[in-house]
Order: sequence, then C-alpha cells, then structure tokens
Amino acid sequence: MRASIPVRRRRGLIKGCVFGFRAVISVATDVENLIEVIKEAKTQYGIEGVTYSGGEPTCQQSLPLLTNSIKALGLGIISFTGHRYEEVSDVLKGCDMVLDGAYDCSDPEKERRLLGSANQRIVLLTDRYKNAVGWFKSSDIKTVEVNVGNVILANGDFF
Repeated sequence: MRASIPVRRRRGLIKGCVFGFRAVISVATDVENLIEVIKEAKTQYGIEGVTYSGGEPTCQQSLPLLTNSIKALGLGIISFTGHRYEEVSDVLKGCDMVLDGAYDCSDPEKERRLLGSANQRIVLLTDRYKNAVGWFKSSDIKTVEVNVGNVILANGDFF
C-alpha cells in the first residue's frame, strides 16, 4: 500500500478526534496488534514506514510506545495532527515528519498535496524525508492505485 508519499508505507487510522470532523474514519486496536500488522507489512510488502492519520493521533496515550516500537523496526514515521507540532511535540517525539495544523475550510490548500488548508505545515524532524518534501507540491498529474483484491484506496489530491 502506498499512503501519503510515494514510497511503500502502512497507514494507521487512529481512533478518537477532538476536532469533531464528520469525515474522520478510525479503527480501534491495541499496540501489540498494530505492531504485528506492521511487521507483516514490512516483511511481505517491503514498506519503509508508517503514517499516522485521523482521528487525531495525539489523543492516543500509547502513541509514544507505538512510535518507539515502529522505530525499532527501522521504519520511518509521518504523522498528521490538527494541533501545531509545538503543542504536541512530547506525544509525537520520534516521528520523522509531521503535517500539522487545524483544518480551515475557509482557506483550502491549492498548491500542496495531502494538506487540506493553507495554514497547515510540513515539519521535518529528521533528515529521513528531506528529499520527499518536493513531492507535496501539487501537479496536474493525478495517480490512483487500485489493488487487484477487493479494495480500492484513494487518498490525496482532488480529482
């Protein structure tokens, strides 16, 4: 599965959101189950990292434990958050990149992929994804990945 940037990643949908968005999708699971899924994805599909997305990842008390376990596997971590990074840096410690800021429907993002509004930032915390930042610049090229199985996944730019 490719999620968030053009490398093989596993996306983790996080249960719970303090922002009250109607479109948030989340699932409930525990850290041990998530780590097993991530290990399997690394072995079978060669993922290089994990992306935390909504609900709101920083609502999870076990997020630092999950992050440490993922980093121990040698994988990178990108997290979305509706908070400013500086407000939740203790919870997101260990992430390589954070896409932060509350969604503002009155100021939609028109030039960068995956960011919903212009106030949101791309915060690089390590050098792991420094060469991937250019990927966020939008282009006229749209990509859709269709899994031959029974799932079609779409994420990113408007079509």
